[in-house]
Amino acid sequence: MRPEDSDYYRARAIEERWLVRDAQHAQAAAIHSKLASRYEVLADSLELQTKLTEDILNSACRSIPRGR
Repeated sequence: MRPEDSDYYRARAIEERWLVRDAQHAQAAAIHSKLASRYEVLADSLELQTKLTEDILNSACRSIPRGR
C-alpha cells in the first residue's frame, strides 16, 4: 500500500481504532480516535478525487470525435 492509495489510510484508521480500544489513558484514546477520524477523511477524499478524475477522463474521451 502506498500513501496515495485510500486503502493505506483505511488501514491506518483501523490500527488507530485498535489503539483507542487498548489505550490505558483517556487522553491517549482521544488522540488515537482523532487520528482514526482524520485517516478516514483522507481515505474518503482520495476516493472522491479518484472518482472525479475518472468521470472527467470518461467525459473527455466521449467528446473526442472518432473515425480518423
